[in-house]
Formats: sequence, structure tokens, C-alpha cells
Amino acid sequence: MTASPVPATPDIAPVIARNIAIGVAIMFSIVAAGGLVVGLEPLVALGVAVLPGLVAGPFIGGMLTVAAFRDVDEDHPADDSPSA
Repeated sequence: MTASPVPATPDIAPVIARNIAIGVAIMFSIVAAGGLVVGLEPLVALGVAVLPGLVAGPFIGGMLTVAAFRDVDEDHPADDSPSA
């Protein structure tokens, strides 16, 4: 009796950490650029961008993670073979 192969589940921890860092960078960039556009001094714009980047960045990273793993289902792995 042989066991059916178990599908490999992706290791999600490094992906979450990477996506949070990307989310922080995205939010920081958007706010800093907006501050520069409205005429803030560069250091003031960067200082203003820190808090929104650290607060909203992880939410953006979470959305990136959900989008990346929306097709992964551990209970019912995707199987393209027809059911018998």
C-alpha cells in the first residue's frame, strides 16, 4: 500500500516578511513623493512619511500576501485531473 503524494505547501513566512517590507517601502515612497510635490523640504517630507509607512505598510504587505496565495488551499489542493 502506497500513500498518495502530499502536495508541497509553500513556506509562507519569508514571503510575509518580504511583502511587509515591500508594503512599507511602497507607502513610504508614496507619502514622501506627495510631500515633495506639495513643497515640503526633503528631510521634512521623509520625516512625515515614516509614520504612515510603518502603519499602513504592513496592511499593504498583507494585501500582497493574500493576492499571492489566493489560489493556495491546504484542505483541497488544486487538482486538474478529472474526478473518477
